[in-house]
Amino acid sequence: MQIYNVLSFGAVGNGVKDDTQAFKNTWNAACQAQIRPYKSRLVFQIDGTLMPPDGPKQWPPNTNKQDWLLFKGVHGMLMQGNGLINGRGEKWWDLPCKPHKGGRSPSVSDHLGSLGKGNSKACVTNITVSDSTIKNSDNGVRIKTWQGGSGSVSEVTFKDIHMDIVLNPIIIDQFYCLSKKCPNQTSALMINSVHFSNIKGTYDSRKPPMHLACSDSMPCKNLTLLGIDLVPAQGGAYLDPFCWKAFGPKDTFSTRQVPCLMKGYPKMLQHDVDRTCF
Repeated sequence: MQIYNVLSFGAVGNGVKDDTQAFKNTWNAACQAQIRPYKSRLVFQIDGTLMPPDGPKQWPPNTNKQDWLLFKGVHGMLMQGNGLINGRGEKWWDLPCKPHKGGRSPSVSDHLGSLGKGNSKACVTNITVSDSTIKNSDNGVRIKTWQGGSGSVSEVTFKDIHMDIVLNPIIIDQFYCLSKKCPNQTSALMINSVHFSNIKGTYDSRKPPMHLACSDSMPCKNLTLLGIDLVPAQGGAYLDPFCWKAFGPKDTFSTRQVPCLMKGYPKMLQHDVDRTCF
């Protein structure tokens, strides 16, 4: 296996110098090599700490502030390692870009993987996230889609993940909206075969440990929940998980035996099925 190390392409890795160009040069070299041996496996190895600039004021001028780690047109890539991705997001979330109380709400585009915006079609399949720790975050493992879109999300697995005081540890939201006045629409992406297993840790008890809000016209199907052990952070109260139009064969919690998934298989109109990626 050919290895392309960012340190060999000029990265310093001291937390001060901007190593963006070194990463670009490394990626370009790896991609060129990928083209020559057709369909070879590409592995993105993270053994250090990846950090963006500390807030919008520190971002380099004349660069797109919506893109930090962006992979496009890549198939079959494996991301792994013992490193840490630190988004340093606090100063971004403090900006008045959403309808925060007391803040202004300028028009902004949606960034951090929302699907189906503007009635667009999106197709996502064969994604696995495993062996990870999510700490002090608003969201843990998450799928979010806009109403009115089409396409599908299928064969997604979240497994062996530790949550440390996460506000929404497990969340599927097919009613995603950045304002308080999004009109209800009947069409939606199909969410099929999403598997959650061995997800443990603590949650911020302002929200339930699991929130599965699926579309009335395009319910989530074939969801599995196994070995989910989420408890409130110190001093918090136990909250029951929330499910709406979420179908699946297995629903097993280690700490709170609360039935949440609907059993069976939802009925869908042929018109809706035709809008998926299958």
